[in-house]
Amino acid sequence: MIQDIFIHEAFKGFEVRFYLAVVVEGEEEAVVVFPNVLPKRAILEEVWRGAKACLYEPQR
Repeated sequence: MIQDIFIHEAFKGFEVRFYLAVVVEGEEEAVVVFPNVLPKRAILEEVWRGAKACLYEPQR
């Protein structure tokens, strides 16, 4: 089960890279989404908002 989803930043040389990660119950480490692509921050924010809406919308 997904416990949380977040955007984090990391440094590669002199560049700041953003990545989307998911905390999964039972996993020791967060799972990086799109590890080989590393889309721009604006795209990650759009995916993050959509995922949060799906995960945490009120039950009907």
